Amino acid sequence: MQCFSITALIIGAFAERMKFSAMLLFTCAWMLFIYIPVCHWVWGGGWLDQMGALDFAGGTFVHINAGVAGLMAAIVLGKRKETKARRDEFTRPLFL
Repeated sequence: MQCFSITALIIGAFAERMKFSAMLLFTCAWMLFIYIPVCHWVWGGGWLDQMGALDFAGGTFVHINAGVAGLMAAIVLGKRKETKARRDEFTRPLFL
């Protein structure tokens, strides 16, 4: 269940920057090559667990892992493509 919550945090970092199929591919690759090994380091008797790192609810593991993955994805993908209509939509006053 933790994997899906981390995935939602990461996807928020690169929303509107890649196609859905690319997002699914990134998510599967990230889960296999990043999530599973780091999860083992912290919870499965890995080197961080043996050093005494305590991560009861996954706060440290979840937020550090999601933050770094989201940041790297955003850096690699670059800025979001902004259209004039979208820019005007967010600068328009939102009151009655």
